[in-house]
Amino acid sequence: MKILMLIKRFEIGGAEDHVLELANSLSTCRIKVHLLCKPGRKLTELHPKVKFHSICFKNFLVPLTVFRLIKLIRKEKIDLIHAHQNHPILAACITSWFTGVPVIATIHGLLKKEVGLEFIQKQLGKVIVVSKNSFIGALRLSIIRDKAELIHNPLPKARFNSDHFNKNRIVYACRVDRGHYSFLQLLVTQVIPQLYEVNKGISMQIIGDGNSFNSLLKVASKVNTQLGKDIVELLGYKKDVFEIISKAGLVIGVGRVAMQALSLSIPVISANRKHKCSIISLENYRYMRDNNFVSVDDPPPDKIQIVDTILQLFNGYDYYKEQALQLAKNVYADYNLDMIISKTISVYKSCLKTYAIGEPVAFVR
Repeated sequence: MKILMLIKRFEIGGAEDHVLELANSLSTCRIKVHLLCKPGRKLTELHPKVKFHSICFKNFLVPLTVFRLIKLIRKEKIDLIHAHQNHPILAACITSWFTGVPVIATIHGLLKKEVGLEFIQKQLGKVIVVSKNSFIGALRLSIIRDKAELIHNPLPKARFNSDHFNKNRIVYACRVDRGHYSFLQLLVTQVIPQLYEVNKGISMQIIGDGNSFNSLLKVASKVNTQLGKDIVELLGYKKDVFEIISKAGLVIGVGRVAMQALSLSIPVISANRKHKCSIISLENYRYMRDNNFVSVDDPPPDKIQIVDTILQLFNGYDYYKEQALQLAKNVYADYNLDMIISKTISVYKSCLKTYAIGEPVAFVR
């Protein structure tokens, strides 16, 4: 079986990490994986068996992109297209219309944004969603109701533990772009200084880069100067965030970052610019898991709410650390890599009917 995977770029991001684990693991089965996207630093982490092809996905380039995809499909005798994110999904569906090659889409963001067009919904063979919230949304759409499958993000096998962590260190990992900048700026300029007044040992590490990295760097430098201490550290792009997360006392994030931190028994506060802070606990784990660790029913956060939530966690740290130790077991059960790969292969089989495929063997870097 030959699979063509499409994604916009290959830098830091939840969708990118998902594709990386999926491509690497599938390549250890009797499956030939081709990856088509804009080059990025995650290419160094691809399994040698995965064949990479460079392309830039833009709306105005769709005709050229489709022509390129058709040519590649014919040359490599591709059996199935697996697309991620809106532009690649659109290009894949148009290509499928011309070639008859089935296409599957994995939804990492908003359902309406990525598969909102009726043409896309009709052309897709299957729609994989990574959160139950998106799955419920897919069931409301008559065209893709019977095509929807819920498959969580795959959890890579960690090579680190959290035995040696700094209780006072906060870690945040994301793509430092315009979408995340406003929340990061709030954390750096207002939240951290207020926390520092209460706890002089507090520090924050931000992992990732993007088009707003330099702006955030200036903001962080100014705050550090005002406090007279390097409290906020911007680490930029890191190949493996597991090692850094494993040494944190607290991780603030959603989606894949939250899942990775919990797997290492690190307490997590779910927060982004759209939804307020929530400490992930045994009590709300199922709800948070079903919504990709986003508190979707809550309004945007403000400085007071963020500070209060962080102080609540630090003041009851031993309790929340014990909760995190128990939550790690739940995460490993729900996001087991071999189980995710098996489910994905089953979806492939349902589109291709009969293929002799080997049992999944998770790839360990």
